[in-house]
Amino acid sequence: MDLDLLKSFAVLAETCHFGDASRRLGISQPSLSKQIRRLEDILGVSLFRRGRQGTELTAFGQHFLTDVQPILRLADHVWEKSLRAARGERGRLAIGFTYSSVEIMAEILPRFQKDHPEVELAFDDVASRIQGQRLREGSLDVGFMRLPIEEDLAFLPVGADRLAFVFPAGMTGEIEDFDSAIVRSLPFIGLQTSLAPGLEIYIQRLFASRGFQPRIIHRVNGSLTQLVLVASGLGVALMHESSLRPVANPGVAVRPLLDPIARWEEGLVWRQDEDNPLVLRFVRAARDILAIRRGGAPQENRNSRPPPRRGNEL
Repeated sequence: MDLDLLKSFAVLAETCHFGDASRRLGISQPSLSKQIRRLEDILGVSLFRRGRQGTELTAFGQHFLTDVQPILRLADHVWEKSLRAARGERGRLAIGFTYSSVEIMAEILPRFQKDHPEVELAFDDVASRIQGQRLREGSLDVGFMRLPIEEDLAFLPVGADRLAFVFPAGMTGEIEDFDSAIVRSLPFIGLQTSLAPGLEIYIQRLFASRGFQPRIIHRVNGSLTQLVLVASGLGVALMHESSLRPVANPGVAVRPLLDPIARWEEGLVWRQDEDNPLVLRFVRAARDILAIRRGGAPQENRNSRPPPRRGNEL
């Protein structure tokens, strides 16, 4: 099926004038005449009657037009959808994230979705190390993860997080901060190591810097459970500071840790050799949103590829 022939036929059938049809199609009248003759030869029947009164459809031509018009509308629809996909305006985006990146995601994603309603966003809550693997495998398109990263990935810095010491509010008079002598004797409530292996590395580094190993009485499957158990007086915890900001819990006291080893950067990460227009559009949109958030201006060149950033994974 030659869509160009069908389109030329439909335009001529609408105008019944070779001159008008050729101008609309952007071709010469002789070329249009050749196309119509070729279509008639393929079908083995006349589509138009040509006479002194002008050009008009034959009975077969009228029926053929009825069949052709839905095909052309569908072809136009498919073509337009394909163009939008090629521009990164539609499709499916698989996004990985960690707890530390939830706040910045909540700022970037609604704005992106509003401007790109035909893009389906799929989320996967997974550790930074696993995100890197899935990016390389192709099961993730982008990831919000802890920095630094391997050199075959590119990144855009999006924020930072740090550890915070959380203890029952009733112990505020006894505990000033994490370095208080009493802390060494308190029971700790931790997250399952498999849920946040990167976080566990920072926690163990912090303990090592203080020269003691905590007495961990229980490991749980979520930060909210940690918080509830601490508020109940069952122990203390080291948690993401970002996980505490959205939660109002008068039963706990929070002391963010200022140690450099207790802080980490978060980045939006994608494949270094990425050529998916949807991924590149998302990265540009995220960069522009962050620029506005930080008091700057969005990038003027909307088609420019974000410069790669590199580092080494912890």
